[in-house]
Amino acid sequence: DKDGNVIPDADVKLDMYESEFEWGTAISTRLLREGEDGENYRKNLVKYFNGAVVETEHKWNYYENDPVSANSMVDWSIRNGIKNFRVHALLWDRKYDSTTKNSAVPPDVGKWIESKDYDKIKARFEKHIYEQAGDFAGRVTEFDVINEMTRGDAWIWDEQKDIIPKAFEWARKAAPNEKLFFNECGLGGADTKAYKKFTEILDWAVANNVDFDGIGIQGHQGNPKDPLIFLDMLNKFAEKYPDKELKVTEFDILLSGSKINDDLQANFCRDILIAMYSCENLSGIYNWGMWDNNNAGRLILSKDWKVRKAGKEYEDLVYNKWWTRDSGKTNADGVYSTRGYFGDYDITVTANG
Repeated sequence: DKDGNVIPDADVKLDMYESEFEWGTAISTRLLREGEDGENYRKNLVKYFNGAVVETEHKWNYYENDPVSANSMVDWSIRNGIKNFRVHALLWDRKYDSTTKNSAVPPDVGKWIESKDYDKIKARFEKHIYEQAGDFAGRVTEFDVINEMTRGDAWIWDEQKDIIPKAFEWARKAAPNEKLFFNECGLGGADTKAYKKFTEILDWAVANNVDFDGIGIQGHQGNPKDPLIFLDMLNKFAEKYPDKELKVTEFDILLSGSKINDDLQANFCRDILIAMYSCENLSGIYNWGMWDNNNAGRLILSKDWKVRKAGKEYEDLVYNKWWTRDSGKTNADGVYSTRGYFGDYDITVTANG
């Protein structure tokens, strides 16, 4: 009690209300819209997730053209209890395609990439990183500093790898308290070309003292394999880079040819979530969207806002099997002990009626 006296046989109830593990999703400007879809979007974001990442509006071209929307999504999320927020991405290592709406590379930078005007590119990179990272510093938790360096049209590693330490240095100065990540695609297993090239880049970054905190593995599941293959790759990252945080940053299950079998998708969702969660160095899993609005790879909610079969598997694992609710009595020494998942708890103790 308050005087330090032992109270045996007291009733203790533990109710976990927040997981330390990051369960996140990509979000869009639907978060800010009026109407029924906007209301459902906001309600389900805070129901299912403690983390968020903006799918499009934080990419360079979009952010530069509409910083208001980019900031509004962060501010709304923080006000409504989303405690983990990733910024994706400060730099996207790809060429410029003038035939599409390009979110990754502004037109002026695209022209300089084509002409190999590296001095102008580096100056523009530096200015952009200071502006965007500085804008979000103190509100978000981490940044993808460089995205997708193993793509076929990526150029930084082969042509100007000195950009890598500079980009992280600029980001660290602009946002000194946030975590800085590499984020990579195509990582289906340790036998892939993307894994081999990415680990070559990471090895070089470590050897050259690049100041980064974490490794983002996108985790898109286009043609599902044995989940243990993906787990083996996660564990290899953990073994090679034990002081770096690991996250799965863009998890979805589209299946081949965008043809979704709901039962197969749900069963695979369950199995690969179990595999990923068993990696001790993994600190978060971010779904690449929660609502199937013309994207069937999004696992939680159907177009009419019903919970999909994969969503039910997600619910059962995250909020049932991996969630602690427990009760019991203190022993003769006034001690009650149990095992629980890391997180925040409401603890109620009742004694003597």
